[in-house]
Amino acid sequence: MLIGLTGNIASGKSTVSAMLEQLGAKVIDADRVVHELYAKNIILKLKLLLAFGLKAIGFRHLAVNRHGLAGIVFNDKKQMEKLESIVWPYVRNRIAGLEKTNELLVVEAALLFESGMDQKMDKTIIVCAGRDAQLKRLLKRGLCRPDALRRIESQLSQKKKAGKADYVISNNSSFKSLEKQVNRLWIRIKPSGKPHSFYR
Repeated sequence: MLIGLTGNIASGKSTVSAMLEQLGAKVIDADRVVHELYAKNIILKLKLLLAFGLKAIGFRHLAVNRHGLAGIVFNDKKQMEKLESIVWPYVRNRIAGLEKTNELLVVEAALLFESGMDQKMDKTIIVCAGRDAQLKRLLKRGLCRPDALRRIESQLSQKKKAGKADYVISNNSSFKSLEKQVNRLWIRIKPSGKPHSFYR
């Protein structure tokens, strides 16, 4: 079974992903796949260089400057769409064929719906958090308020994503509340699953 897990920035999707992994799911982090592609795929790097210039790619070593690239795309919706159109076909190809496995696989992807990858999933989950909670978490990560707000506002609204998802998890309260929701969800997607405590 292939499960797509998504959520906007600072929603807590990585926390939910880690919980599901502890419960027995195999997790594939699409962002990590992207970073591996940035490091190793020469053709992709050349496409990024042509599309975004030297602020995104160092010409000498073709090293992707993720900070520079983020500065370009998070301030311009069209540039973000251009980046997605270049990168996500590579990500989909890397994940292709996983639906044939008998394992319960969770694909964690921030752009699950935007990339069309949700069409390959048996079920989809979104983790939602209020704007204030997102902002507070981003500020704790060291982002300044204007940058944090730009990143929040650059993404497809949580309401639209929630309308497309099979399951919605709310992450506006405590870790314990999140744990309970994930346990309930696990029992639904994995009938043999048993409640589990994430506290040590």
